[in-house]
Amino acid sequence: MRFTSLLTITRFTWVVGILGSVSFASGSGSALAQVLERHPASLQNSPAVQYLLISAADFAAAHLVETERPLGRQTQQVDIVNLQVPLPSAFPMAPQLVASGTMLITLVALPDATSGQLRWQPIWPDTLAPARRITAAAFTDTCLQRLARYHRKGGRLGEDNALTRSADIKPIIWRDGRYWTPAGYTLTELFLVCPVPFTLPHQADNVTISLKARPFPLAQFEQEWQLGQRFYPSGRRAGLAQVLASKLFLEKKLPDGTYEFYTAATNIMDGGSFYAGAEDFRYRPGIGLVSGKYSTHFSLGSQDTRNIFFTTKRILAIE
Repeated sequence: MRFTSLLTITRFTWVVGILGSVSFASGSGSALAQVLERHPASLQNSPAVQYLLISAADFAAAHLVETERPLGRQTQQVDIVNLQVPLPSAFPMAPQLVASGTMLITLVALPDATSGQLRWQPIWPDTLAPARRITAAAFTDTCLQRLARYHRKGGRLGEDNALTRSADIKPIIWRDGRYWTPAGYTLTELFLVCPVPFTLPHQADNVTISLKARPFPLAQFEQEWQLGQRFYPSGRRAGLAQVLASKLFLEKKLPDGTYEFYTAATNIMDGGSFYAGAEDFRYRPGIGLVSGKYSTHFSLGSQDTRNIFFTTKRILAIE
């Protein structure tokens, strides 16, 4: 179980612990991220930890989404924190797109990959030095800078995932008279929610969530993938795979107004599972991600029958 009292509340105040803010800003945090992924128990004592108080006043919208799915006799749990931030006028995009665009920050508490259980453990932020705190303005500015850098580079290479995905952020919440933090692995992923009218699949990148994109169903993707393998020389297949892995495709719109997206996992040696991100996910306007597969984290292939979407159990507004 997570912790009993979390399921009974609808509004609360969040604190977010940011691990390795220097490496997150510079893009050199992959080594740290891998250490933290393997040794989550050391997070609380890491000198790289900083803390940020998040309230509704600091963001256009803030929500916690609780999800779960069956896995044999077990139940896997994933909690997703969605934070929305308006784009500044200087963001490197067409002005009309900037005006209607939003940065979406997702902080995803992932469970133990073996047991599937998401556990929260106590933490005492009052024992932290002032240098281990950061303001909401500084945090969002860092995220905007990284997203802008990705956008300027074009997002054509899978290695650019290190700009918009990180394993060095940990959320902490206040509940029942104490602070709690996920005991396991936490993934931070940045998205650009913007009505870009993608008409061809190659125009997309893997951070832009566009509800105006032309749907490119997975079945069609697989057909074109097979066509590429058949007609392109073997030396070009790797390049084709890299291009396809750097795109975020709209699969379909669901009856409840949720949009389903997918992407191919980027195969980077020693990159850490955070490079893959959510992979397949469902997005709900005004909320953010309401489900994801996180297939790489769970070591599930795309054809594995267990690799299904998590069910959205509850959406909580963050006050």
